[in-house]
Amino acid sequence: MTTQKVPETPLPEPGDSGEAAHAAISQRFREHSVIEIEKGNRLQASEKIWAAVAHQLKSLAEDRGWANDSHGHLRDIAWQLYRETRDDRIRLLFRSVESMHTNFYENEETWDDVEAVWFDAEELVELLASLRDRPPTRPGLSPTRLELPA
Repeated sequence: MTTQKVPETPLPEPGDSGEAAHAAISQRFREHSVIEIEKGNRLQASEKIWAAVAHQLKSLAEDRGWANDSHGHLRDIAWQLYRETRDDRIRLLFRSVESMHTNFYENEETWDDVEAVWFDAEELVELLASLRDRPPTRPGLSPTRLELPA
């Protein structure tokens, strides 16, 4: 049996939870999602797809000083970014990718679904990365308290 070499995006040191650390972890999960797809492991691919986006959201939240230590916070971060940018892709792609987290536990999605969401995740990760190091586009937003979705 041939063992496939896992890409070597360096992982941060344990306990490092800063912006760059989460960006590196996101990249590592992106690589692992491809490996799991190639291995035919639909459920593991689903969770790696979700994790890549989750860590990119955490990276952006760290950049802005936002809470990011729960699934609910990740959803709030995505909504806040949508409100700031009014870019519907954030809202729609997040909803798509969030389904992969559910799929890991519930085994509901087909290979076609997982593959389609992988492309959504790649687009969302790139979009989120482009927002890092940019101040919020709507003045008056608190960096420590997110607005609730309307």
